[in-house]
This record gives sequence, structure tokens and C-alpha cells, in this order.
Amino acid sequence: MKKMFAFLAAISFKRKLVVYSLLISILPVFLIGLTSSYLVSATIQEEVDHNQQIVLKQIQNQLNDFIINLNISSISLASNLLLEKTVTEGTTVDNLNQMLEMIETIRKQKSFSPIHFDVSVISKRYHNVYTDSEGTAFEFYNQMITNERPQYNSSFIVTPRTYPNQDDLLLFRPTPLHTYYTDGVVILHVSIRELLRFVENLNLGDNRSLYIIDPAGKIIISQNEEEIGTTVTRSAGLYEWWKQPSDGAEFVLEGETYQVSSQKSNLNNWTYISLIKKAELTRKADSIRRMTWITMGVMVLLSILVALVGSRKLYRPIGKLMDKISNEEKWETEHKDELQALDSFMLHMVRTNGELQDKLKRQIPDLKAGVFQQLLWGDMSEAEMRAKVEPLDLPLKGPLFYVCIAAVDEYKEWISMYRDKELSLIQYALKKVTEETFHDRLPCIAFTPSQGQVVIVIGTDKAGEDKDAIIRERADQVRHNVTLYFPFSVSVTISRSRKDYSSITRSYQEALSLLNYRLLLGNNVTISDNQIEPSLRTSSRHIFHLQKQIVHAVVQSDLEGAKRELRQLVEAIPQYAQTSETVLGLFSYLLGELYYVLHEIRDDLQEIFNDQLYNSLYGLTTLAEVEEWLDSHVFPSIVQLMESQTVSKQKKIVQQVLLFIHESFDSDLSLQQAADTFQLSSSQLSRIFKEETGCNFSEYLIGYRMKKASEWLEYSDMSIKEIADRLRYTNVQNFSRTFKQIIGVPPGEFRKQARSVG
Repeated sequence: MKKMFAFLAAISFKRKLVVYSLLISILPVFLIGLTSSYLVSATIQEEVDHNQQIVLKQIQNQLNDFIINLNISSISLASNLLLEKTVTEGTTVDNLNQMLEMIETIRKQKSFSPIHFDVSVISKRYHNVYTDSEGTAFEFYNQMITNERPQYNSSFIVTPRTYPNQDDLLLFRPTPLHTYYTDGVVILHVSIRELLRFVENLNLGDNRSLYIIDPAGKIIISQNEEEIGTTVTRSAGLYEWWKQPSDGAEFVLEGETYQVSSQKSNLNNWTYISLIKKAELTRKADSIRRMTWITMGVMVLLSILVALVGSRKLYRPIGKLMDKISNEEKWETEHKDELQALDSFMLHMVRTNGELQDKLKRQIPDLKAGVFQQLLWGDMSEAEMRAKVEPLDLPLKGPLFYVCIAAVDEYKEWISMYRDKELSLIQYALKKVTEETFHDRLPCIAFTPSQGQVVIVIGTDKAGEDKDAIIRERADQVRHNVTLYFPFSVSVTISRSRKDYSSITRSYQEALSLLNYRLLLGNNVTISDNQIEPSLRTSSRHIFHLQKQIVHAVVQSDLEGAKRELRQLVEAIPQYAQTSETVLGLFSYLLGELYYVLHEIRDDLQEIFNDQLYNSLYGLTTLAEVEEWLDSHVFPSIVQLMESQTVSKQKKIVQQVLLFIHESFDSDLSLQQAADTFQLSSSQLSRIFKEETGCNFSEYLIGYRMKKASEWLEYSDMSIKEIADRLRYTNVQNFSRTFKQIIGVPPGEFRKQARSVG
């Protein structure tokens, strides 16, 4: 190793460049080739093994469907009143018509089934057997029932060739269904030929073998007809996989290596064993490994060529640069080799860059805006933030930071008040007023993340009640100045103080969340965390819970319940709402929720929910008038309209399910939970939901959640993470991907577009 370093130190820079180029070009190719060859082949092998399990699972599902179809046919026959009557009265000449009707019933049932089977009907009272297969004595079937010992009235299956002269798979079920094999029995006969046809339809190919074995060790299904009905013995190769199913094991049979995958079915405790030739599974991995090595060899040759040509080309500009430097006398006298001369020349260039500082300062505002964006959204680590913030000489002194947000109160009215160009000027003026008001007493920076908002970041050496009081006084002054200079008002929120730049994003999210309290506190207010009473913190949840209860009662046509919940809401509002605008806003929100829920159920609500309705609301002056107006006019009108059209029971159920989704969309809601709530099976609910709405349950739930998310993005200041958490997504990435699939754009872009259109 020392000789190598000595050799490299002795050779010229040009040769060093060639040697290092060769090493850098070849070594990564070898390492990447070896690593990729191993990883790709291992990955493909895992994929092949996984596909084996999927294939076996699919085979299991198809056979389960096979058995389920047989069970369905047997239940249909065993519960048929005509068969029950025939079993009770016997199959005699006296009831010939009844016999013919029973035969026709059996024929129809066989025609409906995708599986070909024959049927035998046993009357235990009369000891006789009707069968459309080869005739068998009553005692033969009765002995089977005695030997198999069925549990109560459950069905059971007898494997082919379990008894002498019994080549069919037999499925026994009592008739009537509630009896315990005391009155009669329906037997379905599935021939070995039908089982082989089932295996052929699976398209297993020539390289795969399939065995299905029952708990007693008898082979139920095989590609070899002679093996069906035989018992797997301890000496047989399949015995250990029947006793203990496993994946990925190897099995040598007649000099050929097979890979074995086996599973047990939860439906009937049968064991499914699949054997496939190992060579078939590894062929793809071997081919890729071989191509990887060939590609690696070609890349090594190309790398050598590139290294030789590239090193010459890389040295060429250095040589030209040295030629230019050597024309200057000072470089020739001060430096002995080209690298030292080049290093000195580069240092000289760095010093001359000082002349560009004035030009760079002109771009500082744009740089600051970008840094502010990253501070608010937490896109950098603490070290990265310091590295970007400190060179900009921002007035953020000290390790503690507050974040304040000045937000326009009536955003939509504010947007409609100004044209596009005027809006930009008003936004700039609002930012300047806010920044100058805070900067009089506090070192701060201001930033506009979106229209209608100004964010102020305040840096300080220490925090406490004195500092909190100063910040609150400045926030109040901002509100006063805005109302003094503009025809609109703003509310200001103040976060708690936190340490380090990395905490600014948390403070920003806190300030955003505090804006939500405007719904109860009213407009033109200053909101900080320490001023919010515990009762106020829970007030929004209490208010909105009462609103949901009212909506639920109206949709259910429960006027008494709606009246009761409305009375509680009217009694609760004075505890939380401080202005008449806030009170009317709450009832306007209630009407909006009513319209939204009812519109999902029916679309003829325009005669009630129109501009006149909201004008009437805002024309009321007391809570008593609002309560009387809703209780006597609005709620009865909605109920009367809903009851004017008769709907089916199925449609009513779906309406109730839709309401259930609207009330529980932000919980861990599932189809099974909804089915349990309405005492239906999941398959039944899925079917009627699809018939009435045109989409399945999960599609509607996801679509409704994304609709609510778009509303929150447009009309609230909730962060994307808060929305994702509330909608039960494990992370923001999953939520953003789903939102983009449904809405068409990412959540951040949607909020930006919605607020710019306003």
C-alpha cells in the first residue's frame, strides 16, 4: 500500500488523473454489478415465491367457491317445501304428481348450478331412496351417516372412494334443515370426472402438481385420477406437508427438485399442496443474473474507454488555463507547479467576488421570502435554518420565538371588494402596517404566506408575562390601525414562545389553529393560548355536537327531537358567542349542514334552501325569534318535503347509512361497522348501497372525506397534517396522494387555487 501511494505521489498530475479516473470508473461498476446481481435475483426469487402463495390462495378460493356453490345448492334443495313433503310422505305411486314435481325441482336446481352433480333424496321414515344417479340401497347411505357422525344438523362431505363402490364426492345435508338427520337427507353426488374437470379449468400447466387432502389424509383432488381417494401414508412424500403446512420447502421426486407450498383452508380444514419444478422458478433469476454480468462486462470496457478519453479532456482545460496563467509574469515567478498556481489563481477569483456583493443585496428580499417560507413549513433542520437565516442578517435576535398571524376576518367579502391589481396593493399595504406596528417595539420579520394573512415572527432573548403583554399590546394596535386605514378588520393570533428556529413551524401551526376560535369570539379580536378558558376550548365541540344532533333529528323527521336539541343550542350559545354576528354565523352554519346532508339524499331542496332563507335569518334580532323561526317554519317545511315522496325500505336504509357516514366520517368507519349498526350483513349492505348510490361504500366514504377536506382547506386555517390526522390517515403522504387522485391537485395547490379565486 505504501509503495502504491509513493508511486502515485511520484507520477505527474496528468497520469494521476488517468489512474484515478480508471479506479473511479471501474470499481463502482464492479460493486454495483455484484450488489445488483444479488439483490435483483433475490428480489425476483422472493416475488416468484410470493406469486406461488398467491396462486395457491387463488386455487384455494376457487375450490372454496366450488364447495360453497355445492352447499348453496344443497341448502336450496333441503329447504324446499316440496322435498320436505316428499320425505315426510314417502316416494310412492300414490303421490306420483308430487314425485314428478320434486324431480322437476331437482332438475331446475341442477341447471342453476355451475357444477354438475346428481341428487339423492332419502326418506328415513319409509326407508327408501330417490336418486338420479346410479341406484344405491338405503342401508348404504344410512351406514355412511352413522359412520361420519355429523354434528347436529350440519352438512358433511364424504371423500371419493371412502366406501366400496363409492366413486363420487358426496355432500350430505338433512331435510328439513332444522332436523338432525332424523326425517330425511339430501345427497349431492359430484363425480371424479367433474373434479378432474375442475382441476383442468385451473390451468395449472405441465410443471405444477396440485393435491388437496382432507383432515383424514385422503386425497380429494389430484391431476391423477388414480390418486383420488387414496390415503397419504407416513412413508409418502406429501405426508409432512399435510401434517405441517409450510412455504418454500424443496422436495425431490424422481430426480427432479420441486418447490412445495402448502396451506390449510379455514373453510373446511383441507390442506392444499402445490408442487412446481424448481428450475421453472429460478430460470428468470438466472437469466437476469447472467444478463447483469454481461452488462457489467460491457460497462467496464466502456468505463475504461471513458476514463482514458475523459481524463484527457478533463486535463485539457487545466492545461489551457495554465497556459493563460503562465502569460502573467507574476504567476511564473511566484509558483513552481501548476496546481499551486491554479490554487492561488482561484483564491484571487474568490477575493474579486466581493465586487458582486452589491448586486447580490438587491436580491436579498427574494431570498428572505424563500427563507421565511421554509421557516414556517419546517422544510430544514435547525443547522440548515441557522446557516440560511444568519447570513441574511435578519432581526431575529435571541433563542426564543413568537409567531403572530394577522388574518382578514371576512375573507370572501374582502376578495370581492378589490380587483386583482388592487388586491396585491392592499395585501402589501396590510403587510407594511402590520410589520411597522410590531417593529416599533419588537425585532421581527413579516411574511405573507397567502392572501389575507400576514405572519409575524418575533425573536427575543427571554419570554414572560412582560413580553407577552407587549406582544398583545402590539397585536391590539395592529387591529386598531387596520380599522383606521382600511374598510375591513383583522383578527390577530399569538402563539406561545418556543426555542430555536425549528420550533417556528409548530408556533405557526398553533397560531393557525387559534384562528378557529373566531367562530365563537367574533371578528376583530386578539387571540392567544393563555386567554382561552377551558370552557371555551370545549365550546366548539359542544356547539357542533348539538348542531349534528339537530341535523340528525330533522333528517329522521323527528321534530320533537330537533326542537329539544335546538332548545339546548339556544341555551348554550350565550355562554360562548359574544356578538350577534357570531350567533347568526352559527345558525347559518347549521342551515348549511342541513342542506349538505339532505342534498346527499335528494336534490329537490331549492324551494327551501335559497337566498331568501338566509336573508330571513339575518333579519332576525333575538335568539327567541331565531328559535321560533327554525322550530315553526324551517324544520317542519323540510320534514313535510321529505315525507311528500314515498320511498322504498331499501332507499330509506341507504338514506340512514348516508347520514351515518356524514356523522362518523372522521372515525375509523368501515362497511362492517355500518352493517352491524343497521343489523345487515356486509354483503347485503354493499349491494343495496351500490344499487341506490351508484358507487360502493368505500368509494363514497373516501369521496365524502375528500369533499370535507377540500372545504377545510378552502374555508379554515387547519394545516394539512391536522386534516390528515382528523380523517384517520397514518401520514400526510397517504392523504395527499388520495386527495390528488380524487380532486385532481395536491392539497396545498388546491388551497392556493381556492383562495386565489375566492
